[in-house]
Amino acid sequence: MFNFRLKPLQKIRENVRRERQTELARALEAEAVVRGKIESIAHDIAGTKEEGRKLASEGRINVDFLVGLRRHEAYLLAQKQEAEQKLEQVLTEVERRRLAVAEADKEVKIMEKLHEKLRDKYDAEQSAKEIVAFDEIASQRAAGRVSD
Repeated sequence: MFNFRLKPLQKIRENVRRERQTELARALEAEAVVRGKIESIAHDIAGTKEEGRKLASEGRINVDFLVGLRRHEAYLLAQKQEAEQKLEQVLTEVERRRLAVAEADKEVKIMEKLHEKLRDKYDAEQSAKEIVAFDEIASQRAAGRVSD
């Protein structure tokens, strides 16, 4: 029976790959959260602008209220810019983690190929031993028939 001596190392590499995949999933979740925040802020900005337009079109101009709207819009724009910077950081981290997953996957595949290669070699050796044993049995039987 074939026993792969590097099985513990292969298991370790598989565990590392699984950890890297989990880390990537977390980074992708963080990306989705930041993108959602950006979309929400953009929606709020559009709502603020629309409210200002609506008031101006109705002819009811309250300067203090419009100034407050502009301040709120400026605040939202600053939040959006901050979120976009955060998104850039998260995207960099996502790419780093993608590369880590690819590297871990490569290491696992190397171990799998080595395992397969050694198993095939073992199977070939076993097959050759069986052929020798069958040849030995056949020659013994043939020698027994000749002597009879």
